[in-house]
Amino acid sequence: MKTSKKLTTLLSLAFVLCNTNLSFAQSVPQKGVVEHFTNSWCSVCAGSNPALYTTLRNNPNLLHISYFPSSPYSGCQINRYNTAGNDARTRFYSVYGSTPKVVLQGGLVIQGNSFSSSAVFNSIQGQTTALDIRLTTTQIRTDSIKIRATLIKVGSLNQTTALVYGLITTDTLQYNAQNGERTHYNVFRSAFTGNNGVTVTLPTQVGDSLVLNYAIPYPSNWGRVSASLIVQETTTSPNIIQASRSRVRPEAPTGIIKRNNLAPKLLQFSSSNNTLTAKELNQTTAFRIFDSNGKIVLTGELNNTNSINLSALKSGVYTVFAPAINEQLKVVVGR
Repeated sequence: MKTSKKLTTLLSLAFVLCNTNLSFAQSVPQKGVVEHFTNSWCSVCAGSNPALYTTLRNNPNLLHISYFPSSPYSGCQINRYNTAGNDARTRFYSVYGSTPKVVLQGGLVIQGNSFSSSAVFNSIQGQTTALDIRLTTTQIRTDSIKIRATLIKVGSLNQTTALVYGLITTDTLQYNAQNGERTHYNVFRSAFTGNNGVTVTLPTQVGDSLVLNYAIPYPSNWGRVSASLIVQETTTSPNIIQASRSRVRPEAPTGIIKRNNLAPKLLQFSSSNNTLTAKELNQTTAFRIFDSNGKIVLTGELNNTNSINLSALKSGVYTVFAPAINEQLKVVVGR
């Protein structure tokens, strides 16, 4: 009787321990990654890419990246912006030489004639992983981006090391390409981890994290951009463990911009009619308007022939910032 009681106690203790361990074995949704290899001179790409973009619009949870390798057409102007970076990622997957191609989740390669079927993306959706990524990106000053990535182990992982590949993409690029395409999406610009990525040691304990910080230049011709981080296995089949994307958010201007005090202010605001103008400005300059909380409420362009009426904004104090002319202006909008 005592033996049976003792055995029952041990079994109960084992059950509790097992369930205690299982309580730590958590997971998070895995981001599906679609890496798209195309070329602005490729007529086949022009014919198949629209179907891919339609599929992606119907699956907004997927992380899409467009690379423009120099083969089969070295004249591709988008490739020439960063030939080394575009070609490196193409060679990483051994798909250099022809376009269009798509790599799903770091493994499966599909051809352009399969883009019209959303079923090909089903395998990379609805999956989970034990690695979480928290990604924040901020524009600092007018010419650089600060990126902070936190990798958190939330459950049991088979991998102890991983390849981290981080990149910047232009959300939408308007360019009349040789093949007739005019709009290009999530266009690769630069890899802030280097073109081949970096190998890192992943956190060992559940709940532990690894923090990675980067600061990179932000050329003015990139337009609106996002940062993406891809964590992959270091094996010969570099399947993606987890990925994340974060749109770059401009930092609200603070303090006083250093500028020649004797120079006339180019930005002008009339409180009588809530109108913003640019005086003696012989170029078109982009501007952003921030509210008192640092949130962008309006963007646009100004030159010496147009004006912007701000009456649609709520009454309050705003900051107008025009980075190209290094000028900011406090305005009070009234009704």
